[in-house]
Amino acid sequence: MMRDGRPARRADCRAGGTARCGSRFIERMLTVSATLRQQGRNVVEYVTEACERALAGQPAPSLRPTQRLTHTLSNAA
Repeated sequence: MMRDGRPARRADCRAGGTARCGSRFIERMLTVSATLRQQGRNVVEYVTEACERALAGQPAPSLRPTQRLTHTLSNAA
């Protein structure tokens, strides 16, 4: 459903208001950012790739460490 030319928000966002939906978004972005930084990965590159994939109808890139990162992280411990 559209109002004023804008797509409607998802039902869960409408029910709790935009503050709740925005809080969930920030929570998830902080988690993604922390995970990528722990892995030594670039946050902006990951988010850019995730957005490009979403627009293309593809799944988001994995947050799991690559084989190379897994080896590096286990050696650091």
